[in-house]
Amino acid sequence: MVDKKLLDEIKSLLGIDYSDENNDTNISTKIRAAQLYLKNGGVNSNENSKNNELYKLAIAIFVNDNLNVEPSKTISSPFFINFITQLKMSDEDET
Repeated sequence: MVDKKLLDEIKSLLGIDYSDENNDTNISTKIRAAQLYLKNGGVNSNENSKNNELYKLAIAIFVNDNLNVEPSKTISSPFFINFITQLKMSDEDET
């Protein structure tokens, strides 16, 4: 399971204001998948980065797009792909 603080922030971005163990587990799985997707795309996950909010929004978009979808039908929206590009470019600017 992912960090509770991140889980709560993503749920808030998605407008989910309740806790359910099964739903939280599902969301946590999608958050972890989004984090790995971003990492494999070359995006750093530095909490101190000026792009931390953009990073969280990218995760929320991925989770929203895939929340009730079977793993074999997982999609990556053009918005999510665009966030990867923006975050990578911003990471380069910070170095």
